[in-house]
Amino acid sequence: MRINYKKTKIKKLLTSILTVCVVSTSLPLAVQVSAHTIENASKQMIQTAEETNYFVINTKEDFTKFMTKSDYYKSNSVVILKSDLNMENVTFKPISKFSGKFDGCGHTISNLKIQDKHKLFKKFDIALIKTLDSAAEFKNVTFDNYTVNDNGSKSILPSSYRASGLIIENYGIISGVNIENGSMNSIANKIGGNASGFVNENFGNIEKCNCSFAGKVELINNKEEISGGVRGGKIAGGFCAKNSGDINSCNFNGLTEANIKTVSDAIAGGFVGENKKGNITNCTSLNKSVDSDEVGSEKVDESTELLAFAKTHSGSAKAGGFVGQNSGGTISNCIVTGNTRSESTLGKAYAGGFVGINKSTIEKSKIIGINSEEIDLTKCCYVYICSGHFYKDNACGGFVGRNDKNGLIDDCYAETIVSTKNDRKVGGFVGEAGNGSTIKNSKCDSNCLVSAGLVKAEFCNSKDKNAVIEDCSAGEETKDEDTKSEETENA
Repeated sequence: MRINYKKTKIKKLLTSILTVCVVSTSLPLAVQVSAHTIENASKQMIQTAEETNYFVINTKEDFTKFMTKSDYYKSNSVVILKSDLNMENVTFKPISKFSGKFDGCGHTISNLKIQDKHKLFKKFDIALIKTLDSAAEFKNVTFDNYTVNDNGSKSILPSSYRASGLIIENYGIISGVNIENGSMNSIANKIGGNASGFVNENFGNIEKCNCSFAGKVELINNKEEISGGVRGGKIAGGFCAKNSGDINSCNFNGLTEANIKTVSDAIAGGFVGENKKGNITNCTSLNKSVDSDEVGSEKVDESTELLAFAKTHSGSAKAGGFVGQNSGGTISNCIVTGNTRSESTLGKAYAGGFVGINKSTIEKSKIIGINSEEIDLTKCCYVYICSGHFYKDNACGGFVGRNDKNGLIDDCYAETIVSTKNDRKVGGFVGEAGNGSTIKNSKCDSNCLVSAGLVKAEFCNSKDKNAVIEDCSAGEETKDEDTKSEETENA
């Protein structure tokens, strides 16, 4: 419903300002210039007030208009949700671009379904909104039992396919938005597309948002089957696939999978797939802990729930409970609990309880999963690499698989169980510390599941001679990494 407000009150208020400006002409020149400026500003305010379009959503029919009428999407539009809505038995196509302001006022929209079908040789994005403009705001609304469905699309352009719960590309501000009981039915995991539960690519600001996409792993006819969750091909992030903006005080709960059957890399992060140059602060990535009688085996039973799983045929597989690959920016004060696994049939595999590969800054963050005094394999965070013919290139760490050049980790903690198929490069905190990397003021209380059984894990397994590890410890014992790590000339 569109409301045309009377401008009388606005005009009366601003006319008083204009009156002051007219009277001020007898004042000194400097003051007259100031009054003239005020006069122009006041006229502009009246013009702006008259041009703003207000839309109020009270009913299912009102929301249908919002999803189908372009007038709602303009930069001068203000959309206000005034009541809870049940959108059952109705499907909508995505909004191409939203440039206005949407305020849900704390209300809930239930049973919303976004559905579209891909056209051959065309780029395909599916989400509630494809682009949130730089001047746009979207805030204070909850989507419950929310579904995104590509309607059985068949794409032959893998790199052009992106699926997300809320937004494909965000350049604006998103605040106080929640997705509960989300469900995504897409072919992103089959063709190499990117997938995320909340925003696919973030260039703007996101704060105080929550996202839940439940998933599970089942063993059916001796074959591992993953269902539900956020499932992509090349890059998958539970909350965001690729981040170049700011994310603050947000949470993801569910399962994330990146599974690509080509030579490309697969990157999976429980919260963000790849943090390119963004900042992530005060966020969490969660899933239920492993509950299996065969922890460490190549197969997992039906009760196991992964947080992040990356798998590829010939490329590199990078999986992290929080971020698959941290390429730039800073991750600060974040928490993970869940299980991480990385597989590459012929290529490299990196798995970290928190980050698969780190090339930038992580501080004051942790992954928590086990009781160090009485270890219970059914209540742990489990980091595992199960593959790779090039065993020497695999790296598995309770916190980070590989800390790469320029990677800085400060004041972080890992409490996990770590393992690889071949017992190589397994560290309680970091599997491999590369040339030019730094780790300081950090600790792990991790255990390593090797062929001989469960043993206490060292802080770092493989350390380049130019890597720095200082004031760090494994359990209660402080590590002298120069003597207890395997030094390598080229990590």
